[in-house]
Amino acid sequence: MVKECEHLSSKRKELLETFPIVEGRIELGLRAFWKDMPSIFQEIVAENKIIQQAKKEAQKNPNQFKVAAVGELVQKALDDKKEKEAQKILKSSLSLKSTANFFKG
Repeated sequence: MVKECEHLSSKRKELLETFPIVEGRIELGLRAFWKDMPSIFQEIVAENKIIQQAKKEAQKNPNQFKVAAVGELVQKALDDKKEKEAQKILKSSLSLKSTANFFKG
């Protein structure tokens, strides 16, 4: 890994001439996890009237299709929630731009 970094450092000028857009930029990887999934599922159900109704129907007359339908609704709502939360994180990370310049020296 160190050898690769040295190789990239020696090619810095060439790389910046070829890809000027990368100058002064850094790339970060981020993973976020919910620690308390039962609370997230409760929140999703509380926020979604359609899921509440489907859940009631599945509890009254449980069959494989109704239970699966509730699961699909919850999965869709969870995916939507993940996307919204990811956008919030990305928006807040834009403020890191000035911090990154500080660390760049």
